[in-house]
Amino acid sequence: MKPLHLFFAAAASLTLSSHAGTTLEQAWALAPNTPFIPEEPAFVIGAVPPTPTNTSGVSNAERGVGYNPKTGNVLFTSRTSGNRVIVLDGATGTYKHQMSTSGISGGGGAVLSMIGVAEDGAVYAANLVIATSPLLKIYRWASDAPHSEEAPNLPEVVWLGDPSQDESGATRIALRWGDTMAVRGGGPTTQIAFGSGASGIAIFTTEDGLTFKPTFIDGATLNGQCRGIAFGTGNTLYLRGSGTAINVRRIAFNLSVNPGAFQELNQFPILPLANASGNQFLAFTTDTVNGWLAGFDYTSTANTPETARIFDISNPSTPPAPLATANLPTNIVNANGAGSCAIGGNRLYVCDTNNGIVAYNIVVTPDAVAPTLGASPAARSVFERGQTTFTATVTGGTPPLSYLWYKDDVALTGPSATQASLTVNPVTAASAGAYKCVVSNPAGSSETVPATLTVVPSVDSDALTRTWQLAPGSRSYLAADDTNRGMDYHAAKDRLYLAVRSPGPGIRILKGSDGSDLGSLDMTGVSGGLFAINMVAVAGDGRIYACNLTDGSTPFKIYQWTDDEPTTAPTVVFEGSAATGRMGDTLDVRGTGTATQILAASRNAPSFSIFRLDEFSQTLIPSTYQVGELAANTPAFGLCAVFGPGNTVWGKASGQPLVAASFNPDDLTATILATYQGAVVPGNSGVFGIAPETGLLGMIQIDNSDNVRLYQSPVPFSAAPPETFALLDMEFMAADNGNANATGSLFVSGDRLFALNTNNGLSAFTVKAPAPELPPSLGDITYNPADNSVSFQLIGTPGRTYLIERTDVPSASPWTPDGTVTLTTPTATVTRPAGAIRQFFRARPQ
Repeated sequence: MKPLHLFFAAAASLTLSSHAGTTLEQAWALAPNTPFIPEEPAFVIGAVPPTPTNTSGVSNAERGVGYNPKTGNVLFTSRTSGNRVIVLDGATGTYKHQMSTSGISGGGGAVLSMIGVAEDGAVYAANLVIATSPLLKIYRWASDAPHSEEAPNLPEVVWLGDPSQDESGATRIALRWGDTMAVRGGGPTTQIAFGSGASGIAIFTTEDGLTFKPTFIDGATLNGQCRGIAFGTGNTLYLRGSGTAINVRRIAFNLSVNPGAFQELNQFPILPLANASGNQFLAFTTDTVNGWLAGFDYTSTANTPETARIFDISNPSTPPAPLATANLPTNIVNANGAGSCAIGGNRLYVCDTNNGIVAYNIVVTPDAVAPTLGASPAARSVFERGQTTFTATVTGGTPPLSYLWYKDDVALTGPSATQASLTVNPVTAASAGAYKCVVSNPAGSSETVPATLTVVPSVDSDALTRTWQLAPGSRSYLAADDTNRGMDYHAAKDRLYLAVRSPGPGIRILKGSDGSDLGSLDMTGVSGGLFAINMVAVAGDGRIYACNLTDGSTPFKIYQWTDDEPTTAPTVVFEGSAATGRMGDTLDVRGTGTATQILAASRNAPSFSIFRLDEFSQTLIPSTYQVGELAANTPAFGLCAVFGPGNTVWGKASGQPLVAASFNPDDLTATILATYQGAVVPGNSGVFGIAPETGLLGMIQIDNSDNVRLYQSPVPFSAAPPETFALLDMEFMAADNGNANATGSLFVSGDRLFALNTNNGLSAFTVKAPAPELPPSLGDITYNPADNSVSFQLIGTPGRTYLIERTDVPSASPWTPDGTVTLTTPTATVTRPAGAIRQFFRARPQ
């Protein structure tokens, strides 16, 4: 038996000064062209016979490496002299044995490519395919032990197929699979992630640890072929697409639907980026327990060092902080940019194709570096009774770090005073002051620049009283993201209908009085659009309408449910194009039966569409109204649009004032009747609702502490919009997360107000507004010839004083004041001398 040959070198480590205390010290290396399997002297790692075009005599046969936490072994795949899985001692690199590859076959690029080991010691490997034929295969061994008749350990195929295949069996995209792979969990919690040759990825899950199914997610890597994939904490992944200047992305994924969904959380540049050598950071892996991310720089230039790198990701919301680098012992061109990395036993294992396998000890020393901070929190003005959060951003420093917040240089106490973020909730008059954070470790401390909190008085009355609220994340379908936008209320049934997108598109039914969950509507056949369901509205007869969201590239759809029984399936009552560009951000309904009208507005144009129900076809027919006074790019109704009294529509767009318009069904034109500038309704207000019969306007203000506002007009507006509104009350949401789109829904009528503020939850209020003031009127006019006087009834609001005016010709002459009358009851008799000629009288509130 020939001895095992290992290649050892002195520690090749560069510790970055900003993160002293961590080094990569080479433990062992398997150099290319080195024979190392004792019973097979002919086996040479990464070797091929030298040729005139390949004078180095190396191949791309080794690409996958994995670490077994159960045994401390390192495993790698090889296609040298057959398909092999080789097991080494992780601490020394000593060859131990080969695993059985009996029955392994198939692969358009490699029969065996990537390998990984779950927490329970089960080993998973995959082939490399360059299209959907041959299909991707995933193999499983129960452990990394050698196979024997006494202790069988043969590979089993736990999945074979096309990960992008949809429910109909069609291939969404023909891709490479098997260049990158990540494994985590164990048994029924095992998850396996694969990157592809384009922007799609697949995450495999299992219920028994033996059979797997994929969830395909398109667009996750953003920039073509996946160069690295690794699990973060929770349902997150680190990903990188192809290209020299492409950032590492951190995404959150959702596997409750197929295709799955993702949300980008961060993008991080990993330096150095592209240079003359064409460096790319790839093949990375993570250790979420220690907070490490590690990979290597690939270069397409000969004799240019390739470098292993390790980063600190213990704070996932900040860019990975560089800890250490080490140049790999050899630098033969890795033409395919292939390879992989694994972390285990406080070691980093790098398989750099054509350059063998190198193990580094990750050495963390007690040498600490003082914290360095990013931008300090900004000063802000916040309403009293609202909330706000200050955050200290750390860009460097040796963990662990300690935080302590101060107000006016006095240390604070409380649950968040020693965290990276300090939340002040509720904000009171005493909260005003200067806030700073001191971040410390044994090497020193740094502090943020003080940020001044100015407290703005808020209107607080009993006009709004919260009855219940649901914070974001309190229910599976009420997410802390931008997914919940549509909501409406049916008073006759005391039911609230909430549009959701998790775990899939749907309409949840809630009890209006307490918010309890009553179930959901049938969603059979609902599909299409940017979001299949976005907004919902309920008519007076209980029929429920919902729409998708489309940018114009797919049809705008409106669905109808005749009732909210769980077996009532939806019907498509409109599918097509009603107005220019994006539709589905707004939806309102009024009327019943064949008198039903549905309102939806364009996000891109100064127009809105009113749909009427055709009684014969039972479909909706749209009429689109253009607002002549508005420029073509002024979408005054794009954020929120609701019916007003008669032929009026009220609307709001982001950053635009609230407007009321009248529409003419005969010529499909609309005219602005009223515009409410910031002195009446703040420009940063979002969605709203109106109750003309009581003169109420409810609105959500997007601010430093979002709030629900209740306004009232001087009189009910059963016809023309009022001249102004008075602010009655302000109440605050359960959370103060960002709502960049200012989306949501608000319902106000009678004594109920419901407010859905996207990313900030759902709140319910009772309304106790002052009785609306009635406009004064005159009647029952009589003439008394005995004293030449005229008497009439003044009808108005008790307690109000009215100015009586007279004129000879209302259309031409000015009105002359003729005394005042203060009502103590709703009516009073007013007597005035009669003039020599006919006189006209009127009354105005004083």
